[in-house]
Amino acid sequence: MAEISKGVNPGKLASNVQKRISRVQEKMMQKLGKSDETKDIAFEEGVVNFNKQMAEGIKLQRDLRAYLEAVKTMHECSKQLQSCLEDIYEPDWVGKEEMDVITEETDVLWGDFHQKLVDSALISMDAYMAKFPEIKARIAKRDRKLVDFDSARHHFASIQKSKKKDEAKLAKAEEELGKAQKVFEEISCDLQEELPSLWNSRVGIYVTTFQSLAGMGEKFHKEMCKLNHNLCDIITKLVEEQQTIEVAANHNVPAESESDETKPASKGRKKRVEKPRCKITARELRKVKRAAAKMPLATSLAIFQSCNITGVPKSTRCAILRDMAKVRKAESRPPLNKTHKLKCQDWAKKYLKTDFSKVLWTDEMRVSLDGPDGWARGWIDELVGPFRVEDGVKLNSQSYCQFLEDTFFKQWYRKKSASFKKNMIFMQDNAPSHTSKYSTAWLARKGIKEENLMIWPPCSPDLNPIENLWSIIKCAIYKEGKQYTSLNSVWEAVVAAARNVDGEQIKTLTESMDGRLLSVLAKKGGYIGH
Repeated sequence: MAEISKGVNPGKLASNVQKRISRVQEKMMQKLGKSDETKDIAFEEGVVNFNKQMAEGIKLQRDLRAYLEAVKTMHECSKQLQSCLEDIYEPDWVGKEEMDVITEETDVLWGDFHQKLVDSALISMDAYMAKFPEIKARIAKRDRKLVDFDSARHHFASIQKSKKKDEAKLAKAEEELGKAQKVFEEISCDLQEELPSLWNSRVGIYVTTFQSLAGMGEKFHKEMCKLNHNLCDIITKLVEEQQTIEVAANHNVPAESESDETKPASKGRKKRVEKPRCKITARELRKVKRAAAKMPLATSLAIFQSCNITGVPKSTRCAILRDMAKVRKAESRPPLNKTHKLKCQDWAKKYLKTDFSKVLWTDEMRVSLDGPDGWARGWIDELVGPFRVEDGVKLNSQSYCQFLEDTFFKQWYRKKSASFKKNMIFMQDNAPSHTSKYSTAWLARKGIKEENLMIWPPCSPDLNPIENLWSIIKCAIYKEGKQYTSLNSVWEAVVAAARNVDGEQIKTLTESMDGRLLSVLAKKGGYIGH
Protein backbone atom coordinates (compact mmCIF):
# COMPACT_ATOMS: atom_id res chain seq x y z
CA MET A 1 0.00 0.00 0.00
CA ALA A 2 1.39 3.37 -0.97
CA GLU A 3 2.56 5.46 1.92
CA ILE A 4 0.33 8.45 2.67
CA SER A 5 2.17 11.78 2.73
CA LYS A 6 2.67 13.35 6.12
CA GLY A 7 0.00 15.90 7.02
CA VAL A 8 -2.65 14.55 4.58
CA ASN A 9 -5.90 13.40 6.16
CA PRO A 10 -6.60 9.84 4.86
CA GLY A 11 -10.36 10.35 5.18
CA LYS A 12 -10.30 13.56 3.16
CA LEU A 13 -8.05 11.98 0.53
CA ALA A 14 -10.45 9.07 0.15
CA SER A 15 -13.38 11.48 -0.14
CA ASN A 16 -11.65 13.47 -2.92
CA VAL A 17 -10.82 10.28 -4.81
CA GLN A 18 -14.43 9.13 -4.50
CA LYS A 19 -15.65 12.51 -5.80
CA ARG A 20 -13.43 12.24 -8.88
CA ILE A 21 -14.62 8.70 -9.56
CA SER A 22 -18.25 9.81 -9.22
CA ARG A 23 -17.68 12.74 -11.62
CA VAL A 24 -16.07 10.47 -14.23
CA GLN A 25 -18.91 8.00 -13.94
CA GLU A 26 -21.53 10.75 -14.22
CA LYS A 27 -19.89 12.24 -17.32
CA MET A 28 -19.70 8.83 -18.98
CA MET A 29 -23.38 8.19 -18.25
CA GLN A 30 -24.30 11.60 -19.68
CA LYS A 31 -22.25 10.99 -22.83
CA LEU A 32 -23.88 7.60 -23.28
CA GLY A 33 -27.29 9.22 -22.86
CA LYS A 34 -28.23 7.18 -19.86
CA SER A 35 -28.61 10.22 -17.60
CA ASP A 36 -29.73 13.78 -18.28
CA GLU A 37 -27.49 16.84 -17.89
CA THR A 38 -28.49 20.17 -16.34
CA LYS A 39 -28.32 22.89 -19.04
CA ASP A 40 -28.15 26.69 -18.73
CA ILE A 41 -28.10 28.15 -22.25
CA ALA A 42 -27.68 31.77 -21.11
CA PHE A 43 -24.70 30.84 -18.94
CA GLU A 44 -23.12 28.80 -21.74
CA GLU A 45 -23.40 31.81 -24.08
CA GLY A 46 -21.69 33.88 -21.39
CA VAL A 47 -18.85 31.33 -21.23
CA VAL A 48 -18.46 31.44 -25.04
CA ASN A 49 -18.24 35.24 -24.89
CA PHE A 50 -15.76 34.99 -22.00
CA ASN A 51 -13.46 32.67 -23.97
CA LYS A 52 -13.67 34.94 -27.01
CA GLN A 53 -12.96 38.04 -24.89
CA MET A 54 -10.01 36.35 -23.18
CA ALA A 55 -8.51 35.29 -26.54
CA GLU A 56 -8.86 38.85 -27.91
CA GLY A 57 -7.32 40.30 -24.75
CA ILE A 58 -4.36 37.91 -24.85
CA LYS A 59 -3.68 38.84 -28.49
CA LEU A 60 -3.98 42.59 -27.78
CA GLN A 61 -1.72 42.29 -24.74
CA ARG A 62 0.87 40.36 -26.76
CA ASP A 63 0.77 42.83 -29.66
CA LEU A 64 0.99 45.78 -27.26
CA ARG A 65 4.09 44.30 -25.65
CA ALA A 66 5.59 43.78 -29.12
CA TYR A 67 4.83 47.43 -29.96
CA LEU A 68 6.51 48.61 -26.75
CA GLU A 69 9.51 46.42 -27.52
CA ALA A 70 9.68 47.99 -30.99
CA VAL A 71 9.56 51.50 -29.43
CA LYS A 72 12.37 50.48 -27.08
CA THR A 73 14.40 49.17 -30.02
CA MET A 74 13.76 52.38 -31.97
CA HIS A 75 14.93 54.34 -28.92
CA GLU A 76 18.19 52.38 -28.82
CA CYS A 77 18.73 52.75 -32.58
CA SER A 78 17.96 56.48 -32.40
CA LYS A 79 20.39 56.86 -29.51
CA GLN A 80 23.15 55.10 -31.47
CA LEU A 81 22.47 57.18 -34.58
CA GLN A 82 22.44 60.44 -32.61
CA SER A 83 25.63 59.39 -30.83
CA CYS A 84 27.28 58.71 -34.18
CA LEU A 85 26.21 62.14 -35.47
CA GLU A 86 27.49 63.76 -32.27
CA ASP A 87 30.88 62.06 -32.70
CA ILE A 88 31.38 62.96 -36.37
CA TYR A 89 30.16 66.55 -35.97
CA GLU A 90 33.29 68.68 -35.67
CA PRO A 91 33.47 71.08 -32.67
CA ASP A 92 34.09 74.11 -34.89
CA TRP A 93 31.14 73.42 -37.20
CA VAL A 94 28.13 75.70 -36.98
CA GLY A 95 25.44 74.67 -34.48
CA LYS A 96 27.54 72.22 -32.46
CA GLU A 97 25.93 73.23 -29.14
CA GLU A 98 22.43 73.11 -30.62
CA MET A 99 23.23 69.67 -32.05
CA ASP A 100 24.19 68.37 -28.60
CA VAL A 101 20.96 69.75 -27.10
CA ILE A 102 18.87 68.11 -29.85
CA THR A 103 20.61 64.79 -29.15
CA GLU A 104 19.77 64.99 -25.45
CA GLU A 105 16.18 66.09 -26.07
CA THR A 106 15.64 63.26 -28.57
CA ASP A 107 16.86 60.70 -26.05
CA VAL A 108 14.62 62.12 -23.29
CA LEU A 109 11.63 62.27 -25.66
CA TRP A 110 11.98 58.60 -26.66
CA GLY A 111 12.38 57.51 -23.03
CA ASP A 112 9.37 59.53 -21.91
CA PHE A 113 7.24 58.17 -24.78
CA HIS A 114 8.09 54.57 -23.86
CA GLN A 115 7.41 55.16 -20.15
CA LYS A 116 4.06 56.84 -20.83
CA LEU A 117 3.03 53.90 -23.03
CA VAL A 118 3.88 51.51 -20.21
CA ASP A 119 2.08 53.59 -17.57
CA SER A 120 -1.13 54.38 -19.43
CA ALA A 121 -1.58 51.46 -21.85
CA LEU A 122 0.32 48.36 -20.74
CA ILE A 123 -0.35 48.60 -17.00
CA SER A 124 -4.10 49.10 -17.53
CA MET A 125 -4.14 46.19 -20.02
CA ASP A 126 -2.28 43.95 -17.56
CA ALA A 127 -4.76 44.88 -14.82
CA TYR A 128 -7.64 44.07 -17.18
CA MET A 129 -6.18 40.68 -18.16
CA ALA A 130 -5.40 39.78 -14.54
CA LYS A 131 -9.13 39.15 -13.95
CA PHE A 132 -9.41 36.31 -16.46
CA PRO A 133 -7.40 33.47 -14.80
CA GLU A 134 -9.41 33.71 -11.58
CA ILE A 135 -12.77 33.77 -13.42
CA LYS A 136 -11.64 30.91 -15.67
CA ALA A 137 -10.80 28.84 -12.58
CA ARG A 138 -14.25 29.60 -11.11
CA ILE A 139 -15.96 28.54 -14.35
CA ALA A 140 -14.05 25.23 -14.22
CA LYS A 141 -15.07 24.82 -10.57
CA ARG A 142 -18.68 25.56 -11.49
CA ASP A 143 -18.52 22.80 -14.14
CA ARG A 144 -17.25 20.35 -11.52
CA LYS A 145 -19.96 21.36 -9.05
CA LEU A 146 -22.57 20.95 -11.80
CA VAL A 147 -21.45 17.34 -12.30
CA ASP A 148 -21.60 16.82 -8.52
CA PHE A 149 -25.11 18.26 -8.45
CA ASP A 150 -26.29 16.03 -11.32
CA SER A 151 -24.70 13.01 -9.67
CA ALA A 152 -26.39 13.78 -6.33
CA ARG A 153 -29.69 14.37 -8.12
CA HIS A 154 -29.54 11.07 -9.95
CA HIS A 155 -28.46 9.22 -6.81
CA PHE A 156 -31.39 10.67 -4.86
CA ALA A 157 -33.81 9.81 -7.69
CA SER A 158 -32.55 6.20 -7.87
CA ILE A 159 -33.04 5.70 -4.11
CA GLN A 160 -36.55 7.15 -4.35
CA LYS A 161 -37.44 4.75 -7.19
CA SER A 162 -36.03 1.65 -5.50
CA LYS A 163 -38.61 -0.88 -4.24
CA LYS A 164 -36.83 -1.30 -0.96
CA LYS A 165 -36.65 2.17 0.54
CA ASP A 166 -34.09 2.89 3.21
CA GLU A 167 -35.17 6.06 5.00
CA ALA A 168 -31.67 6.72 6.38
CA LYS A 169 -30.10 6.48 2.91
CA LEU A 170 -32.86 8.59 1.44
CA ALA A 171 -32.34 11.33 4.04
CA LYS A 172 -28.59 11.27 3.52
CA ALA A 173 -28.98 11.44 -0.28
CA GLU A 174 -31.41 14.34 0.07
CA GLU A 175 -28.96 16.16 2.35
CA GLU A 176 -26.10 15.64 -0.13
CA LEU A 177 -28.33 16.86 -2.95
CA GLY A 178 -29.17 20.01 -1.00
CA LYS A 179 -25.50 20.73 -0.28
CA ALA A 180 -24.46 20.13 -3.90
CA GLN A 181 -27.28 22.34 -5.17
CA LYS A 182 -26.41 25.16 -2.76
CA VAL A 183 -22.71 25.16 -3.70
CA PHE A 184 -23.51 25.02 -7.41
CA GLU A 185 -26.09 27.82 -7.28
CA GLU A 186 -23.80 30.13 -5.26
CA ILE A 187 -21.00 29.85 -7.82
CA SER A 188 -23.43 30.12 -10.76
CA CYS A 189 -25.16 33.18 -9.33
CA ASP A 190 -21.87 35.08 -8.90
CA LEU A 191 -20.66 34.18 -12.38
CA GLN A 192 -24.00 35.07 -14.00
CA GLU A 193 -23.55 38.61 -12.63
CA GLU A 194 -19.83 38.97 -13.45
CA LEU A 195 -19.64 37.50 -16.96
CA PRO A 196 -22.03 40.00 -18.68
CA SER A 197 -20.38 42.89 -16.81
CA LEU A 198 -16.91 41.71 -17.90
CA TRP A 199 -18.12 41.27 -21.48
CA ASN A 200 -19.46 44.84 -21.60
CA SER A 201 -16.24 46.27 -20.09
CA ARG A 202 -14.17 45.24 -23.12
CA VAL A 203 -15.34 48.27 -25.15
CA GLY A 204 -14.13 50.70 -22.49
CA ILE A 205 -10.67 49.12 -22.19
CA TYR A 206 -10.24 49.01 -25.99
CA VAL A 207 -11.25 52.66 -26.35
CA THR A 208 -9.01 53.77 -23.46
CA THR A 209 -6.02 51.80 -24.76
CA PHE A 210 -6.18 53.03 -28.34
CA GLN A 211 -7.04 56.60 -27.34
CA SER A 212 -3.95 56.62 -25.13
CA LEU A 213 -1.79 55.19 -27.93
CA ALA A 214 -3.13 57.69 -30.47
CA GLY A 215 -2.87 60.71 -28.16
CA MET A 216 0.63 59.96 -26.93
CA GLY A 217 1.77 59.04 -30.44
CA GLU A 218 0.47 62.36 -31.77
CA LYS A 219 2.27 64.36 -29.05
CA PHE A 220 5.47 62.37 -29.50
CA HIS A 221 5.58 62.81 -33.27
CA LYS A 222 4.75 66.52 -32.96
CA GLU A 223 7.69 67.09 -30.57
CA MET A 224 9.95 64.85 -32.66
CA CYS A 225 8.96 66.81 -35.77
CA LYS A 226 10.12 70.03 -34.07
CA LEU A 227 13.48 68.46 -33.17
CA ASN A 228 13.92 67.12 -36.71
CA HIS A 229 13.08 70.55 -38.10
CA ASN A 230 15.72 72.13 -35.85
CA LEU A 231 18.23 69.48 -36.92
CA CYS A 232 17.42 70.20 -40.57
CA ASP A 233 18.03 73.92 -39.99
CA ILE A 234 21.45 73.19 -38.46
CA ILE A 235 22.43 70.92 -41.36
CA THR A 236 21.27 73.58 -43.83
CA LYS A 237 23.45 76.19 -42.11
CA LEU A 238 26.37 73.76 -42.23
CA VAL A 239 25.87 73.26 -45.97
CA GLU A 240 25.77 77.01 -46.52
CA GLU A 241 28.94 77.47 -44.49
CA GLN A 242 30.81 74.64 -46.23
CA GLN A 243 29.83 75.92 -49.67
CA THR A 244 31.03 79.38 -48.57
CA ILE A 245 27.88 81.11 -49.73
CA GLU A 246 28.62 84.67 -48.85
CA VAL A 247 25.66 86.75 -47.78
CA ALA A 248 26.78 90.32 -47.43
CA ALA A 249 25.47 92.14 -44.40
CA ASN A 250 27.83 95.04 -44.74
CA HIS A 251 25.81 98.13 -43.81
CA ASN A 252 28.72 100.65 -44.27
CA VAL A 253 29.03 102.49 -47.60
CA PRO A 254 32.21 101.07 -49.21
CA ALA A 255 34.82 103.24 -50.85
CA GLU A 256 34.83 103.22 -54.65
CA SER A 257 37.20 100.57 -55.87
CA GLU A 258 38.25 99.36 -59.22
CA SER A 259 35.53 97.12 -60.59
CA ASP A 260 36.05 93.90 -62.44
CA GLU A 261 34.95 95.60 -65.64
CA THR A 262 37.88 98.10 -65.48
CA LYS A 263 40.46 95.37 -64.86
CA PRO A 264 42.06 93.85 -67.92
CA ALA A 265 40.98 90.30 -68.58
CA SER A 266 43.65 87.61 -68.61
CA LYS A 267 44.51 86.21 -72.00
CA GLY A 268 42.82 82.94 -72.82
CA ARG A 269 40.37 83.21 -69.93
CA LYS A 270 36.77 84.28 -69.78
CA LYS A 271 35.99 87.15 -67.46
CA ARG A 272 34.38 85.87 -64.23
CA VAL A 273 31.19 87.74 -63.44
CA GLU A 274 30.79 88.27 -59.70
CA LYS A 275 27.35 87.81 -58.14
CA PRO A 276 26.02 91.22 -56.99
CA ARG A 277 26.14 91.65 -53.23
CA CYS A 278 23.08 92.78 -51.32
CA LYS A 279 23.89 96.03 -49.50
CA ILE A 280 22.03 98.92 -47.98
CA THR A 281 23.11 102.53 -47.99
CA ALA A 282 24.06 104.60 -44.96
CA ARG A 283 20.80 106.51 -45.28
CA GLU A 284 18.77 103.28 -45.30
CA LEU A 285 20.75 102.08 -42.30
CA ARG A 286 19.73 105.16 -40.32
CA LYS A 287 16.09 104.50 -41.25
CA VAL A 288 16.37 100.92 -40.00
CA LYS A 289 17.87 102.10 -36.70
CA ARG A 290 15.01 104.53 -36.11
CA ALA A 291 12.38 101.92 -37.06
CA ALA A 292 13.95 99.28 -34.79
CA ALA A 293 13.96 101.74 -31.88
CA LYS A 294 10.25 102.48 -32.43
CA MET A 295 9.26 98.84 -32.95
CA PRO A 296 11.48 96.75 -30.66
CA LEU A 297 9.08 93.79 -30.82
CA ALA A 298 8.56 93.77 -34.59
CA THR A 299 10.03 91.18 -36.96
CA SER A 300 12.97 92.02 -39.20
CA LEU A 301 10.67 91.94 -42.25
CA ALA A 302 8.23 94.42 -40.66
CA ILE A 303 11.07 96.79 -39.74
CA PHE A 304 12.56 96.80 -43.25
CA GLN A 305 9.14 97.12 -44.92
CA SER A 306 8.35 100.16 -42.76
CA CYS A 307 11.50 101.76 -44.25
CA ASN A 308 10.44 100.82 -47.83
CA ILE A 309 13.51 98.58 -48.17
CA THR A 310 12.81 95.43 -50.19
CA GLY A 311 14.82 92.60 -51.69
CA VAL A 312 16.98 92.04 -48.60
CA PRO A 313 17.24 88.36 -47.57
CA LYS A 314 16.21 87.34 -44.08
CA SER A 315 19.76 86.34 -43.09
CA THR A 316 21.03 89.80 -44.10
CA ARG A 317 18.23 91.58 -42.24
CA CYS A 318 18.97 89.58 -39.08
CA ALA A 319 22.71 90.21 -39.37
CA ILE A 320 22.16 93.97 -39.68
CA LEU A 321 19.83 94.04 -36.68
CA ARG A 322 22.26 91.92 -34.66
CA ASP A 323 25.01 94.45 -35.35
CA MET A 324 22.82 97.23 -33.98
CA ALA A 325 21.55 95.12 -31.05
CA LYS A 326 22.05 98.07 -28.70
CA VAL A 327 18.89 99.69 -30.08
CA ARG A 328 16.79 96.55 -29.59
CA LYS A 329 15.29 95.62 -26.26
CA ALA A 330 17.39 93.13 -24.33
CA GLU A 331 15.65 90.04 -23.00
CA SER A 332 15.32 89.94 -19.22
CA ARG A 333 16.85 86.69 -18.00
CA PRO A 334 17.71 86.34 -14.32
CA PRO A 335 20.89 84.33 -13.72
CA LEU A 336 20.48 80.68 -12.75
CA ASN A 337 22.70 79.16 -10.08
CA LYS A 338 23.11 75.46 -9.29
CA THR A 339 20.23 75.43 -6.79
CA HIS A 340 17.88 77.05 -9.31
CA LYS A 341 18.76 74.44 -11.94
CA LEU A 342 18.21 71.55 -9.53
CA LYS A 343 14.80 72.94 -8.55
CA CYS A 344 13.87 73.31 -12.23
CA GLN A 345 14.81 69.68 -12.86
CA ASP A 346 12.82 68.47 -9.84
CA TRP A 347 9.83 70.52 -10.99
CA ALA A 348 10.02 69.06 -14.52
CA LYS A 349 10.17 65.49 -13.17
CA LYS A 350 7.22 66.12 -10.83
CA TYR A 351 4.91 67.48 -13.53
CA LEU A 352 6.12 65.36 -16.47
CA LYS A 353 2.89 63.32 -16.55
CA THR A 354 0.52 66.22 -15.79
CA ASP A 355 -2.49 66.98 -17.98
CA PHE A 356 -1.66 70.65 -18.63
CA SER A 357 -5.10 71.33 -20.12
CA LYS A 358 -6.33 71.42 -16.50
CA VAL A 359 -3.72 73.99 -15.41
CA LEU A 360 -4.86 77.59 -14.99
CA TRP A 361 -1.82 79.69 -15.94
CA THR A 362 -1.44 83.16 -14.39
CA ASP A 363 1.00 85.99 -14.93
CA GLU A 364 1.18 89.76 -15.08
CA MET A 365 2.13 92.19 -17.84
CA ARG A 366 3.08 95.86 -17.78
CA VAL A 367 1.68 98.16 -20.45
CA SER A 368 1.94 101.93 -20.89
CA LEU A 369 0.99 104.64 -23.34
CA ASP A 370 4.05 104.38 -25.58
CA GLY A 371 5.38 100.87 -25.01
CA PRO A 372 5.42 97.81 -22.77
CA ASP A 373 5.35 99.35 -19.27
CA GLY A 374 2.64 99.87 -16.57
CA TRP A 375 0.41 97.11 -15.10
CA ALA A 376 -2.19 94.63 -16.26
CA ARG A 377 -2.97 91.08 -15.21
CA GLY A 378 -4.55 88.05 -16.84
CA TRP A 379 -5.14 84.31 -16.84
CA ILE A 380 -4.96 81.74 -19.58
CA ASP A 381 -6.90 78.48 -19.94
CA GLU A 382 -9.96 79.41 -21.89
CA LEU A 383 -8.41 82.92 -21.73
CA VAL A 384 -9.92 84.27 -18.53
CA GLY A 385 -9.47 88.00 -18.22
CA PRO A 386 -7.32 89.99 -18.60
CA PHE A 387 -8.10 91.87 -15.38
CA ARG A 388 -6.68 95.28 -14.61
CA VAL A 389 -4.78 96.43 -11.56
CA GLU A 390 -5.53 100.14 -11.23
CA ASP A 391 -2.68 102.62 -11.49
CA GLY A 392 -1.06 103.34 -8.12
CA VAL A 393 -2.15 100.08 -6.44
CA LYS A 394 0.77 98.13 -5.00
CA LEU A 395 0.15 94.40 -4.68
CA ASN A 396 0.89 92.96 -1.25
CA SER A 397 -0.66 89.79 0.17
CA GLN A 398 -3.91 91.49 1.23
CA SER A 399 -4.41 93.52 -1.96
CA TYR A 400 -3.49 90.49 -4.10
CA CYS A 401 -6.16 88.33 -2.42
CA GLN A 402 -8.71 91.13 -2.69
CA PHE A 403 -7.85 91.50 -6.37
CA LEU A 404 -8.46 87.77 -6.90
CA GLU A 405 -11.75 87.98 -5.01
CA ASP A 406 -13.07 90.94 -7.03
CA THR A 407 -12.05 89.59 -10.44
CA PHE A 408 -11.15 85.94 -10.77
CA PHE A 409 -13.42 84.38 -8.13
CA LYS A 410 -16.52 86.56 -8.56
CA GLN A 411 -16.42 86.77 -12.35
CA TRP A 412 -15.32 83.28 -13.35
CA TYR A 413 -14.39 80.69 -10.70
CA ARG A 414 -17.68 80.58 -8.78
CA LYS A 415 -19.57 79.66 -11.98
CA LYS A 416 -17.55 76.46 -12.44
CA SER A 417 -18.71 72.98 -11.39
CA ALA A 418 -17.41 71.16 -8.32
CA SER A 419 -15.67 68.53 -10.47
CA PHE A 420 -13.87 71.24 -12.45
CA LYS A 421 -12.69 72.94 -9.26
CA LYS A 422 -11.50 69.61 -7.87
CA ASN A 423 -9.33 68.82 -10.91
CA MET A 424 -8.10 72.36 -11.66
CA ILE A 425 -4.45 73.19 -10.92
CA PHE A 426 -3.77 76.86 -10.10
CA MET A 427 -0.37 78.14 -11.24
CA GLN A 428 1.24 81.32 -9.90
CA ASP A 429 4.86 82.43 -9.80
CA ASN A 430 7.01 82.99 -6.72
CA ALA A 431 6.20 86.66 -6.12
CA PRO A 432 6.13 87.35 -2.34
CA SER A 433 2.48 88.40 -2.46
CA HIS A 434 1.62 85.03 -4.07
CA THR A 435 3.55 82.67 -1.80
CA SER A 436 3.01 84.35 1.58
CA LYS A 437 1.30 82.44 4.40
CA TYR A 438 -1.62 84.86 4.24
CA SER A 439 -2.21 84.26 0.49
CA THR A 440 -1.75 80.48 0.78
CA ALA A 441 -4.22 80.22 3.67
CA TRP A 442 -6.70 82.49 1.86
CA LEU A 443 -6.56 80.34 -1.31
CA ALA A 444 -7.03 77.20 0.81
CA ARG A 445 -10.21 78.67 2.29
CA LYS A 446 -11.40 79.29 -1.26
CA GLY A 447 -10.89 75.61 -2.11
CA ILE A 448 -7.49 75.90 -3.84
CA LYS A 449 -5.44 73.81 -1.44
CA GLU A 450 -1.84 72.64 -1.59
CA GLU A 451 -2.54 69.73 -3.97
CA ASN A 452 -4.24 72.16 -6.42
CA LEU A 453 -1.37 74.69 -6.34
CA MET A 454 1.48 74.31 -8.82
CA ILE A 455 4.79 75.04 -7.09
CA TRP A 456 6.75 77.19 -9.54
CA PRO A 457 10.56 76.91 -9.91
CA PRO A 458 12.63 80.08 -9.32
CA CYS A 459 13.86 82.36 -12.12
CA SER A 460 12.04 80.46 -14.88
CA PRO A 461 9.76 82.76 -16.92
CA ASP A 462 10.64 80.75 -20.04
CA LEU A 463 8.65 77.80 -18.67
CA ASN A 464 5.38 79.75 -18.40
CA PRO A 465 3.40 79.62 -21.68
CA ILE A 466 1.45 82.74 -20.73
CA GLU A 467 4.66 84.73 -21.34
CA ASN A 468 4.23 83.82 -25.01
CA LEU A 469 0.61 84.94 -24.84
CA TRP A 470 1.66 88.34 -23.49
CA SER A 471 4.16 88.61 -26.36
CA ILE A 472 1.34 88.03 -28.86
CA ILE A 473 -0.82 90.68 -27.16
CA LYS A 474 2.06 93.20 -26.95
CA CYS A 475 2.84 92.79 -30.65
CA ALA A 476 -0.84 93.45 -31.42
CA ILE A 477 -1.26 96.58 -29.26
CA TYR A 478 2.06 98.21 -30.24
CA LYS A 479 1.97 97.17 -33.89
CA GLU A 480 3.87 99.54 -36.17
CA GLY A 481 4.98 101.66 -33.21
CA LYS A 482 1.46 102.62 -32.16
CA GLN A 483 1.16 104.90 -29.09
CA TYR A 484 -1.80 105.83 -26.89
CA THR A 485 -3.05 109.02 -25.25
CA SER A 486 -4.68 107.60 -22.09
CA LEU A 487 -4.49 104.57 -19.83
CA ASN A 488 -8.09 103.68 -20.68
CA SER A 489 -7.30 103.58 -24.39
CA VAL A 490 -4.31 101.30 -23.90
CA TRP A 491 -6.39 99.06 -21.63
CA GLU A 492 -9.11 98.83 -24.28
CA ALA A 493 -6.41 97.80 -26.77
CA VAL A 494 -5.18 95.09 -24.36
CA VAL A 495 -8.71 93.67 -23.93
CA ALA A 496 -9.35 93.78 -27.69
CA ALA A 497 -6.05 92.04 -28.44
CA ALA A 498 -6.80 89.36 -25.83
CA ARG A 499 -10.24 88.72 -27.35
CA ASN A 500 -8.64 88.27 -30.78
CA VAL A 501 -6.27 85.54 -29.60
CA ASP A 502 -7.10 82.38 -31.53
CA GLY A 503 -8.18 79.31 -29.55
CA GLU A 504 -5.65 77.25 -31.51
CA GLN A 505 -2.85 79.51 -30.25
CA ILE A 506 -3.91 78.84 -26.64
CA LYS A 507 -4.10 75.10 -27.35
CA THR A 508 -0.64 75.15 -28.97
CA LEU A 509 0.86 77.00 -25.99
CA THR A 510 -0.68 74.49 -23.56
CA GLU A 511 0.52 71.51 -25.60
CA SER A 512 4.03 72.99 -25.70
CA MET A 513 4.48 72.22 -21.98
CA ASP A 514 5.49 68.60 -22.58
CA GLY A 515 8.29 69.79 -24.85
CA ARG A 516 9.35 72.48 -22.38
CA LEU A 517 9.67 69.95 -19.57
CA LEU A 518 11.73 67.62 -21.76
CA SER A 519 13.97 70.55 -22.75
CA VAL A 520 14.50 71.45 -19.07
CA LEU A 521 15.61 67.90 -18.33
CA ALA A 522 17.82 67.80 -21.43
CA LYS A 523 19.49 71.11 -20.46
CA LYS A 524 19.83 69.99 -16.83
CA GLY A 525 17.66 72.81 -15.50
CA GLY A 526 19.05 75.57 -17.74
CA TYR A 527 17.17 78.04 -19.92
CA ILE A 528 15.21 76.45 -22.75
CA GLY A 529 14.80 79.52 -24.97
CA HIS A 530 10.98 79.67 -25.20
